[in-house]
This record gives sequence, structure tokens and C-alpha cells, in this order.
Amino acid sequence: MPKCEAGYWLRSGHTGQGLATEALNALTRLGLDVLGMRRIQALPDDANLASSRVCERASYALEGVLRHERADPDGRLRHTRIDAITG
Repeated sequence: MPKCEAGYWLRSGHTGQGLATEALNALTRLGLDVLGMRRIQALPDDANLASSRVCERASYALEGVLRHERADPDGRLRHTRIDAITG
């Protein structure tokens, strides 16, 4: 099954303008409509509310949260969301 992961990052001075949502929507259309992907997922940090909202606005569904999936450089454990869209 063709699938991929979408990622995005914005410089802090460019947030709040809808750029990440526009980019994720474009990547999603490319993946599903042109490349024939059947699943695209994004894996934002659970504490990153802005990134979670980008996924929601791009019609990605929250499938779950991976607890203690990664660690900060100081060793603090982090949770990762799994947001996905299928075609």
C-alpha cells in the first residue's frame, strides 16, 4: 500500500498566516491525486497545539497518541500524535 509521511515547519515570524495548512493541503493533494498514495500521516508532538490544528484544518483525523515515543535532549519523554488522511 503506497503511503507516506508529511512534515512541515515554519519560522516563528511566519506562523498564524495559514501557510502550513496551505502547504499540507497541497502536499496531500499531490500525494493522493498525483502520486497515488493511499495514506498520508503527520506525526506532530502532542504538546504542539498549533501543529495539531494544522492537521485538523487539513482534514486529517487523529488516530491516536504514542505515549513516551521520543525524548527531548534532556531526557524528558514526549508523546507523538498520529494524524492521517486516506484516499
